[in-house]
Amino acid sequence: MASTLVFQPGFRVLDASGRPVSGAQIRFFEAGTSTPKSVYSDAALEQALGSIVYTRSDGLPVASEVSSTVVLVYTGEDPYKIDILKADDTTLYPAQDNIVGAPAFEAGEAVAPFVPVITTGSNVTLGADDRGKLYVCQSNTVTIPAATTLGDGWNVRIRNGHTSGRVVISAASGISYQSLSVTTLRLEPGQAVSLACDGTAYRVYAEAQIQAPAGMKPNTPGVIAVDDRISSAPVSSAGKRWLVSSAFSTYATGDILVDHGGDVFDTHTPTTDAGWIAYVKDEDRYYAFIGSAWVENGLQAAASDTLAGRIEIATTAEMETATDATRAVTPGRQHRHPGHPKAGGNFNGSGTPAFRSGDYGMGAITDNDIGDYTLALDTAFNDTNYWITGWARSISSGEAAILTARPAGTKTSSTISVMTIEDSGDDVDSTEVGVTFWGDYA
Repeated sequence: MASTLVFQPGFRVLDASGRPVSGAQIRFFEAGTSTPKSVYSDAALEQALGSIVYTRSDGLPVASEVSSTVVLVYTGEDPYKIDILKADDTTLYPAQDNIVGAPAFEAGEAVAPFVPVITTGSNVTLGADDRGKLYVCQSNTVTIPAATTLGDGWNVRIRNGHTSGRVVISAASGISYQSLSVTTLRLEPGQAVSLACDGTAYRVYAEAQIQAPAGMKPNTPGVIAVDDRISSAPVSSAGKRWLVSSAFSTYATGDILVDHGGDVFDTHTPTTDAGWIAYVKDEDRYYAFIGSAWVENGLQAAASDTLAGRIEIATTAEMETATDATRAVTPGRQHRHPGHPKAGGNFNGSGTPAFRSGDYGMGAITDNDIGDYTLALDTAFNDTNYWITGWARSISSGEAAILTARPAGTKTSSTISVMTIEDSGDDVDSTEVGVTFWGDYA
């Protein structure tokens, strides 16, 4: 006995908005009756599925009501009736009766479906006579007339058969795809789509790597490559995408425009919390659509006292103001804070003065006389209103010394003269002198 597929591979049960229906019931009956009719999951009609085939969460038919195993559905030569209900037994699609079964044929006779194939590289407008055809296209536009013109049941398959370039499918009546209704689909090389008309619009019933609005599947967004952000009409260049940063003409802030050349744009407006991600090529930056706006570097939320996340680096001016509580401090700018030392070190003041174990921001030490030194800074202060703190002692004798300014000594924005004296008031070359500078850097 001959058999035939009831649905093409990839068939899904969708609702009126194009969303997959979970738990739908596809009921089969003998033609013209209410008598249940068994269908099968194999062409030999040996693996019975019963008279009701259920769907899983993505709308695909499965082996049983609780199964997740996707199956094909076959029937024999007799005509049949089909009725599709929701999980709650309400009608999803009206019953269709007297559907033709498999054509009968003699043993040894080969039977194959007849699918006319049209190959074209020119723009084409489809009509009623194109029902059931496969169009293999090459970098052209396929226009589909109003759904009311072609009527319920009209269907077509379109494939991009080229090695480069897009095929644009334009349908003014709208194409339902997952949760969207769009007027344009684009097929990249190797991609294909099967469309069916219900008399009011078109529906995707099978696909092969279809590319939906703005170059991404709407329910599983990828990264949208955008050439530039614009606030006025761009110079048209076919194939480019633009992100509208500020509204102009009929385009709203946040829209993504796809350029088909000749100032013809497809417009795609993200919905609230769409979760789209765009990479703007000329900026080398990512944007995420959060809430109702595109947010630069929005792939991670801003950090807070209780949340790890994105954080900015404090500028020199913000360090000097010392009031910002949300930005991070880097090692190269921490000294700009007014409460942070600008320079300092520990030096040996006897013999040839030298820093004992390194210094911070200090220049040369000049030995002027006994206990008399001029200290230089690597970076000058903004003025001479800086201040210095320090101490001194003689390691060999264990005597403490006093660090003081040299009377009438030098003090510029980058140098200062200091002295170390004993308790008796005599100048002394202290063997350990510590100094710290504070103030406003230039």
